[in-house]
Amino acid sequence: MCCSCRERAPRNDLLRFVRDPQGQAWLDPYLKAPGRGAHLCFKYDCIERAVKKRSLSVSFKEATSLPELNGLLQAIVEAQLNKISNLIGLARRRAELVSGLNMLEQARDELSLLVLSSDIAESSKEKLMNGFQKKNSLSVVQAPFLDERSMIWVNSDKNLISWLDSLVEKWSGEALGLLIGKVHRVAIGLKNEPLSQQLKQEILKISQVLVASSSR
Repeated sequence: MCCSCRERAPRNDLLRFVRDPQGQAWLDPYLKAPGRGAHLCFKYDCIERAVKKRSLSVSFKEATSLPELNGLLQAIVEAQLNKISNLIGLARRRAELVSGLNMLEQARDELSLLVLSSDIAESSKEKLMNGFQKKNSLSVVQAPFLDERSMIWVNSDKNLISWLDSLVEKWSGEALGLLIGKVHRVAIGLKNEPLSQQLKQEILKISQVLVASSSR
């Protein structure tokens, strides 16, 4: 159960925190740290409320504090980026990852997910997407992983604007290439459907973390 909104969700869909003897709560990104845990949604609202109202104290049954909001957001986003990198690395080791525009076009019938770099040229993106128009089962994500409505929200909050620049930088063509051991890649594709779904879920959690609910 989320300590902020009290909604229940599968364990893997929640953030887990553990408490040290000094009363400080720390993120447990892989849900493996020993001891009692408390949980929060990935929603920005719930994270912000937990920091301000120390709502984890109820779950731990003693005074518990979280890091300041910006530092906590950074820890969460960095943890998500590490998970995403690990999943992409797993796909590469299994030979279930395709990169390079020509190779992606040739393998389009096998692909279930496309990940586009933040700086892919519009002409390259258009050419690539035209080849996938008839493939309804394909999912596409592009850094900074936020839709138009979400971008408007983030751009309206000076404390979050830097996250856009950070995600754009971390998912440039150069960074994506380094991630898979190549010089430069503006797009990669995954063939494995379950792994693709898992990767997409971890990517989309970033937008949950950075975007407040529409009721704010």
